[in-house]
Amino acid sequence: MATTTISGESLPRLGGVGAALEATVLGVGIVGLIVASSVLRPWLAVLFGINAAMGGLSLDALSDTNAIDIVVLALSAIAFAGFWPGPGKPHRVWMGLAILLPLAGIAVLLATGLQGRSGLMGGGLVLSVLLIGNRTFRPLGYLAGVANLLLFVGDFATSGARSALVASLVAFGYILLIVWFVWIAWFLMSRTSTGPVPRSG
Repeated sequence: MATTTISGESLPRLGGVGAALEATVLGVGIVGLIVASSVLRPWLAVLFGINAAMGGLSLDALSDTNAIDIVVLALSAIAFAGFWPGPGKPHRVWMGLAILLPLAGIAVLLATGLQGRSGLMGGGLVLSVLLIGNRTFRPLGYLAGVANLLLFVGDFATSGARSALVASLVAFGYILLIVWFVWIAWFLMSRTSTGPVPRSG
């Protein structure tokens, strides 16, 4: 069976650590929403709060540049980089785009104070397509596609008014996103110990 490494050991290990930290930060974000802490609450948790009419949150809460949002975007780019130059076989252009979108989101967020956060979901969707294209990574790809698509829809559907449907989409997508990053962390860290990844598809 032909084999290929994702990118030696350094990037998968770094990506695995980034994914584990990302899952942790997102998990803490749930706590931040419950205790009404703006410091611990990323924008995805704020989206749920707005649509669920929880904690008196409004669209104004999204207009502040929160450090935790920048951390979430940066960690997602690091996690995605763990698959460089591509899952299964090289896809340098598309992998570069997946990594760049969250980083560009940071720049846009700092410049506008409002836009750019969706760079996480954009990069996640690009990576999901690459993952689905390879049998070894296909389950990861489907999970990524569902999680990021739900959050994309929830992000753009948030109008400031209470919506049980949008709140459900965001909540489900948020939980799936945490599961996805936990899976990425386990997968990439296990690759560094087991060596080459089978190329199949």
